[in-house]
Amino acid sequence: MWAKRGDVPLAWQALRAASPIWLGVALALTAALMVNQAMFYGASQRALGVHLPNHELWRTTNAAFFINTIAKSGGLAGVTAFTAAAARRGQSRARTVAAYVVVAVLSQLGFAASLIAAIVVLVRSGGLTTADLIGSAIFGI
Repeated sequence: MWAKRGDVPLAWQALRAASPIWLGVALALTAALMVNQAMFYGASQRALGVHLPNHELWRTTNAAFFINTIAKSGGLAGVTAFTAAAARRGQSRARTVAAYVVVAVLSQLGFAASLIAAIVVLVRSGGLTTADLIGSAIFGI
């Protein structure tokens, strides 16, 4: 943020010129994403026999999301928020980690399925070049 501080006035100007309707849509979609993530983590934890109350699940999910945003860990750094919450409640650390990994793996599988479907649609419509295919294959590997 400090290194790019010169961009802040331009970003603020762009935000002020943005459509309030589309900003509202972005806010609603962000809220839906956060609710979805909390429900995903909650379901995974219940499946593995650990449970956080809804208010703590919401807070812990947001903390994990923030940690994963700032740490380059492939989405696994957020497990620290969940293990801390589990420790406060005297719950199994191993089950909490396993529940977190289930969400991480299933999220990646969902992303992979979406990516494959998009590539198939683009190939069939002729919208994907050979370079795009090579790049997608390298990304997939």
